[in-house]
Amino acid sequence: MIIVNLAHIFMVWLAQELFFAGIESTSTAIDWVMCEVVSNPSVMGKLRDELNTVVGRERERDVVEVSDIPHLPYLRAVVKETFRMHPPTYTINDPTHVP
Repeated sequence: MIIVNLAHIFMVWLAQELFFAGIESTSTAIDWVMCEVVSNPSVMGKLRDELNTVVGRERERDVVEVSDIPHLPYLRAVVKETFRMHPPTYTINDPTHVP
């Protein structure tokens, strides 16, 4: 009976760990992107211009949709560069990692 309880507890712990680790890495990545954009006004201006051009203001809500993503190359570049500078995983001897 104890073995079954420990196995169940372990499975619950593992499921929670996987779920919360995924949430944590995503929120951390978003935080880093926002940090980099806010600390670089020229990047923020270019992103604003690109979003206004692609998304525009004539929509009911100014929301980026999945269909807009292929038309936002600068936003993709900013996200990729942020991931390069602040990878969401651990890096060991990675020459491209900028602390």
